[in-house]
Amino acid sequence: APSVFCDGVPNSLGCTPSISWSGSPTMTGLDDFVISGDNFLNRAYGVLMYSTTPDSLPLGPGTLCLSGRMYLVPAILSGGSTGTPGSNCSGSYGNPLTQAWFAQQSYSVGTTVYVQYISRDGGFAAPNNLSLSDGLRFTIQP
Repeated sequence: APSVFCDGVPNSLGCTPSISWSGSPTMTGLDDFVISGDNFLNRAYGVLMYSTTPDSLPLGPGTLCLSGRMYLVPAILSGGSTGTPGSNCSGSYGNPLTQAWFAQQSYSVGTTVYVQYISRDGGFAAPNNLSLSDGLRFTIQP
């Protein structure tokens, strides 16, 4: 089963972003695996980073849970409540990682993948203007 590793870091409003999943990362079963991130700033763009190598490296105010060749899923808006962007922690992200997506990455059964959400946090001055979730590891099943 997928498992959370590494630590998220509280954002400028004191909320700690978290990562979770639903479904199963399979190559032939139900195509229902979704990665989610919650407690992000509202109306902020963010990305899902992924790699086949875990780590624990300092990045801005927190920890980058990946290393090696890292890739980004295209940025998406966190949504959340209307009003001033970055005014609360109602933002969330969701990325389906489909069997077709696994194949496009040349991932096969037995590949372990590590993912983490990262977004901008305008409440912190650069270079600490980042919001980082904890990490998630999963192994692709048949």
